[in-house]
Amino acid sequence: MAEPVKKKLRLEQKFRSEYSQLWSCIVPSKLGSSHARCTLCECDFTIKSGGKTDIDRHVKTKKHSEFDRLKSQTKPVTSFFAQSTTPIDHSATVAELYFMKFVIEHNLPISVFDHAGDLFRVMFPDSQIAKKFSCGSSKAAAVIRSVSTDISHELTERMLSSPFTIGTDGSNDRGSGQLYPIVVRTFDNSVGYVVSDVLCIKECIGPSTGENIFNTIDKEFEDRKIPWKNCLGFACDNASVMTGVHAGVASFVKRKNEGTYIDGCTSHLLHLAAKKGTDALNVDLEQFLTDIYYYMEKSSKRKKEFKEVQEECGVQLHAVLKYGPTRWLSLLGCISRVIEQWEALKTYFVGEMSNIKKCSSSAKDRLGRITSFFSDSKSKLYCYFLEENLPLFTNANLTFQKGSPQIHKTQRILDDLMTEIIVRFVKPEVVTEAKDLLKIDFDAHKNQKARGEIIVGDKTEKLWKQLKADDLLDKKNEDTLVHDFRGFFASALKYIIQKFPITDNFVQNATVIDPARRVEAKYSMLEYFVERYPCLHSPEMSMLKAEFGKYQVHPKVSEIASNTMNVDRQWNLIGQLKNSDGHLLFPTLTEVMKGLCCLTHSNAEVERVFSLVQKKNLNGVVVSPNEPRETAGLYWGYTVRLASCLSQVFKACPHPGGYDLTIGTSEKGKDVEQVDLPRFNHAIIVFGGLKGLEASVEADDKMQTDDPSEIFQHYVNVCPKQGSRTIRTEEALLIAMSTLSPKIKSAHTGTDNSKSQPS
Repeated sequence: MAEPVKKKLRLEQKFRSEYSQLWSCIVPSKLGSSHARCTLCECDFTIKSGGKTDIDRHVKTKKHSEFDRLKSQTKPVTSFFAQSTTPIDHSATVAELYFMKFVIEHNLPISVFDHAGDLFRVMFPDSQIAKKFSCGSSKAAAVIRSVSTDISHELTERMLSSPFTIGTDGSNDRGSGQLYPIVVRTFDNSVGYVVSDVLCIKECIGPSTGENIFNTIDKEFEDRKIPWKNCLGFACDNASVMTGVHAGVASFVKRKNEGTYIDGCTSHLLHLAAKKGTDALNVDLEQFLTDIYYYMEKSSKRKKEFKEVQEECGVQLHAVLKYGPTRWLSLLGCISRVIEQWEALKTYFVGEMSNIKKCSSSAKDRLGRITSFFSDSKSKLYCYFLEENLPLFTNANLTFQKGSPQIHKTQRILDDLMTEIIVRFVKPEVVTEAKDLLKIDFDAHKNQKARGEIIVGDKTEKLWKQLKADDLLDKKNEDTLVHDFRGFFASALKYIIQKFPITDNFVQNATVIDPARRVEAKYSMLEYFVERYPCLHSPEMSMLKAEFGKYQVHPKVSEIASNTMNVDRQWNLIGQLKNSDGHLLFPTLTEVMKGLCCLTHSNAEVERVFSLVQKKNLNGVVVSPNEPRETAGLYWGYTVRLASCLSQVFKACPHPGGYDLTIGTSEKGKDVEQVDLPRFNHAIIVFGGLKGLEASVEADDKMQTDDPSEIFQHYVNVCPKQGSRTIRTEEALLIAMSTLSPKIKSAHTGTDNSKSQPS
């Protein structure tokens, strides 16, 4: 018996890595090693019989060939994005960023970006950069929002790792809470000087007590994990709610960090010192300035008449300035303007007296005070005196309003101010004999200068002599002037001594920051701050005294100190000095001084924030668009649905059952008052265009009628007595809803009215 023939075993082919090298679209399959996957066709197929042959058969199929053709014709997504590789593209991007900086710096609305590109192309038609400028409000807002987030994060990081000072002040809002911007001063090593940034603007909920204001700041610090130990100073105004030692914000700050320096605003104190001096004068200049401004401000007729007088007198056509008693030293500018317009103002108001009978009672009182002021021979002398002596305060105030560090100059500025005031009315022998200006008894008549020796200003002195020569100034008036001028200086000086930090060790030692005064500085002055602020310590503190000694005599420091740049920039350069071995000369000293440069000298930075920020705010919570209707029964907003024709309006109804009440409006319809609406769940009201609904029906090929009244259940005239007038669609909408609303309300059924969804 013959043996059966054994079948030859066929070996299964398995996937090899070389297949992917031959065909880039072929990869291993998840179904097993006897399968392959085509990424182009997105399918798996067996290769166990032929292996390479099976793959070759697949790639020659019609399906694979079609996918391969489509892939070759398809552009990658990245091809739709322009590649900014040319210098012009880069320059255009830089221009966009510069313009963003300009808009932010000047507090302009972001919407200006929507017009800027077209404007630049008109202004600079030959500029390739202007042609490439492409930045609308959406792009600008996104970039600014992204950058501001990065800036806020960078500021927080600096506050976590280095010394800083903060300042705040309350807005004047009358709402439930006041706004408190938190302005932070830090030394930014990336730019090499002290910068002031707004950390945030927070609302103080509830009464603006010292504790509540502090808690507002403290919560922000806690949320950002910012340590109070790094806070060197707190700047604020001089109100008791801020500086009070028991319940003011300062007292709570001190509990967190006892060494924090409380900086009551020096600019505000200067304003008050000048006001104390002005109050000592026997004339109410503030009332006078207020009177002349408001007498003309509300009357265009008076302004026109005053302009005619100005032209006759040959003076500049300048308006009278408004005096703001809360604005720092605005009195000087107002007085200078009055002096400039003196003859025109005097002529105008003398002429106004003839019309006094036609004025209201308040205007009569105001006019009487103004003419009385101009008739007094001493009035112009008082104005000249203030114009020449208020600069003592304004010049100092300008320094304290600077954003750069000025704490190292505070002692010298206050000393100079006191000296300037004292020498004007105190005898020189009294000043020279006194070892301390603070111990001079300047109120004593024996220590004050005689009438001819008081320094009142050249223009004041000249007018004084002229009035005396014209017999317009008798001895009694002269005595009054001498008494008032002495009182001005004495009152201002007394306030300065009482309120300013003249004898404060902190301010006196702060002069150590100034490289220009390094030779006369003592190490004990620097040691005062190091002991006060542990955050200034570093592992190399043992080298601080040696570095300070070298710093006082080093010739390269002398070169930097002679430069007129700000002190923080000077210390940035000093910190870069190296010895012959390439090591930094003053690493520890520089870090300490950079921290001290952050100390504030006034609250001007916070005031500048309020000049830019819109402080009025409304409290609200974001809710669903349906919530006003569902909870309060109020119509709120709408959605838009596009339809190609009138019939499509009905066919594409979003409600499963369609509209069970249809109303068309037309002047040819039935009087709406004669219509009673049935119960319904979903209603639609249709308005025609300029040619009415008839034109819409005629233009719709799918409509089987030309009569619109056959389409709607109710075809109504919502304004029966309109006559021949044309009613615009937006007007018809309001008229229709006002007439149909009562009928809809009574007919509407279903669930609760406030929660239904009529269309």
